[in-house]
Formats: sequence, structure tokens, C-alpha cells
Amino acid sequence: MPDPETIPQAAAIAFRRTSDGAVEVVLVTASSGGWTIPKGLIDPGMTPRQMAEIESLEEAGVIGRAEDEPIGEFEYEKWDKTCRVQVFVMEVDRVLDAWAEQDQRERRWVPLIDAPDEVRLPQMGDVIRLFVEREAASRA
Repeated sequence: MPDPETIPQAAAIAFRRTSDGAVEVVLVTASSGGWTIPKGLIDPGMTPRQMAEIESLEEAGVIGRAEDEPIGEFEYEKWDKTCRVQVFVMEVDRVLDAWAEQDQRERRWVPLIDAPDEVRLPQMGDVIRLFVEREAASRA
């Protein structure tokens, strides 16, 4: 049985490949300040993977299909509870010029190698590093 003090969330490491093959990750401003990957609560009837895609669309204005399995997860404190975040990798197919939360958040693309140090939560950075390592291994 799930812990009532733990709030499930989903997030996406939404990325694109540049013309020279480099990988960039989209970051958005967090409501509490600093930079984050798109993430949020899991709506009733939705899977974590689906929510990662929806949060990417709403918060960053990017569209893609998240991988079926999360690359990792992390926890952080919010609302006097623990949020447990499943993180999915999602290759971006489309970047929108206008999106739902564009007036509340900034969006920027950063090189994948820099992304772990750009986000405000160190534990989020640790999960992004798993993707950095996977990408490095795939090029070796």
C-alpha cells in the first residue's frame, strides 16, 4: 500500500539532437525558483509516462514520446510531504512557439552535459547524470 505521506510525481528529461549530433535538454523555471525539468503530479487515470509527456507540453511547450520505463527516480520535500518523482527520457519531436505555461515559466535549452548542474535539486541532477552516462556509453 502506498505511503499516504508520499506524493507521486512524474518528470521528463526532454531532449533534442542538434544538427551536429549534440544533445540538448529543455529546462524550465521552477515555481519555487531556479531551473528544473518539466514535472508534476500524476492525474487520476494517467500513467507516470503519460504525465511526463503532458508536463513537458504544458510547462515547456515540447512534444515527444517518453520511453516506457523511467530512467530513475528521486525524492524531495514539498507541502510538508515527500514527493517521489519517476523520471522518463523523452526525445522531442516538436517545439511549440506558444504553450500553456509560457507566461509563468521561462524555457531554455542547455547542453546535456551541463544540465545536471543547472537544475536546483541535486537529486534531480543525479538522475539526469544517468542519461548523460547512457548517452556517453552509446557513443563509445
